[in-house]
Amino acid sequence: MDDRGRVPFALIGVLLLVISATLATTVDPARPPVDSDSAVVVDRATATTQTELREAVSAASRDAAADPVVEPADTPVGRVLDDERPFRDALALRIYLRAR
Repeated sequence: MDDRGRVPFALIGVLLLVISATLATTVDPARPPVDSDSAVVVDRATATTQTELREAVSAASRDAAADPVVEPADTPVGRVLDDERPFRDALALRIYLRAR
């Protein structure tokens, strides 16, 4: 009986078993990859900021529609507004004040 061909195939089989066992214990498909703490904080801060800005724009737009500025008043704030587009400037100020 000739056993020369069986030894290399047996070694390859053992090697494959060891590699698959090693990979199975180190790679867990059920566990998601871990993000760094700073990346999570940045993502959450960005999401919070965007949400707050959207709410500020929405609230300021409702206020501007309910009480529109059609011409600037003779006050310090009114002097800041452009004579040609007071509504847009007043809306921008309202958004800034809400967001702040």
